[in-house]
Amino acid sequence: GSPNALGGGRYTEGDDTVYENNYSFLAVARKDNLIQKLSGAVTFGGNLMYRGSKGMSGDSGQLDIENYFNLNNGINPATLSSYIKKRRMNSLYGVLNLNWDNYLYFDVTARNDWSSTLHPDNNSYFYPSFNLSYIATEMMDRYGITLPTWLTFAKIRASYAEVGNDLEPYQLYNTYTMEKNSLGYNQIKPQKELFDPYVKSELIKSWEAGIDFRFLNGKIGIDATWYKSNATNQLLSIEMHPMSGYDRKKVNAGNIQNQGFEIALNANILENPQGLNWSATANFSRNKDKIIDLTDGVDTYSLGAFEDVRILATKGGEYGAMYGKKYRRVEDKSSPYYGMKIVDGQGLPLFTDEYVYLGNQNPDCMLGITNN
Repeated sequence: GSPNALGGGRYTEGDDTVYENNYSFLAVARKDNLIQKLSGAVTFGGNLMYRGSKGMSGDSGQLDIENYFNLNNGINPATLSSYIKKRRMNSLYGVLNLNWDNYLYFDVTARNDWSSTLHPDNNSYFYPSFNLSYIATEMMDRYGITLPTWLTFAKIRASYAEVGNDLEPYQLYNTYTMEKNSLGYNQIKPQKELFDPYVKSELIKSWEAGIDFRFLNGKIGIDATWYKSNATNQLLSIEMHPMSGYDRKKVNAGNIQNQGFEIALNANILENPQGLNWSATANFSRNKDKIIDLTDGVDTYSLGAFEDVRILATKGGEYGAMYGKKYRRVEDKSSPYYGMKIVDGQGLPLFTDEYVYLGNQNPDCMLGITNN
């Protein structure tokens, strides 16, 4: 119950059930020295996933008798609502691991999903990944090359990956909802969002390259990574004109690019098995994002708002840009009050009608230091 509601409170009651069942299989094969120094492993598997949820809730509205919490104790008849959701995902996946003499590694993964939440013409989506790594110090040791005394470990890596994603259940076909009007009669009305049955799965493509070097028997180490990712075909709900009869519509849209680097420096400053040990890690990262594209006819997409501050995604701009109204000021340069705020009769500042760029909610960079 809510004692803060009008009339002494209101009462709501609900019950929700969520379940998920998974049926999986996995087969693994390994073989060393397939061809000379080439070793490998193959993994193949699959999964059947069933997920569902259902629930029912009731709301008494304003209570008739104060502090008597019962659905039937409302001034008006109780409102009831219920829902049920079901989804299924069938998946097949495989992994291929190859290594040459334990210093050159190549890994490939592949996965295909079939989702019940997408149209049968588009419900299958495939996404692979590739990873290559080279341990230079291991190769030098294999071929008898003398390492510098200060170099302990050196590794270079690069990868490419794709990740797909479907949408929530029942967002393909346009249906109707039933509710009671103010006179207590049932009425059927269209939903507020316009769906497109032929939307496709989301797809994120990412590239990464990095190094891992350790020096002085592991006392000092540096790990540096460069990355870039593009989120495409995102399933977004964009605003529609009120005269259309809908508030928004579901579309595939967007190409948001994230690019940056991360550097981690670690050091074992004190090492004493029977005394004091001290290690420290410093991490520096910088990320720049850019909204390359939204969708046809849409250059701005709202990510959220609070009072007169809006977070907007604008084509060609940065993700997380904040816009708001600025203070109205005296613009007459000849006035002695030039540049001062304009206030109303109560002394409160007035604002302009247009929105201007205020800044970005994302940091320019991040720095962290950890001691153990």
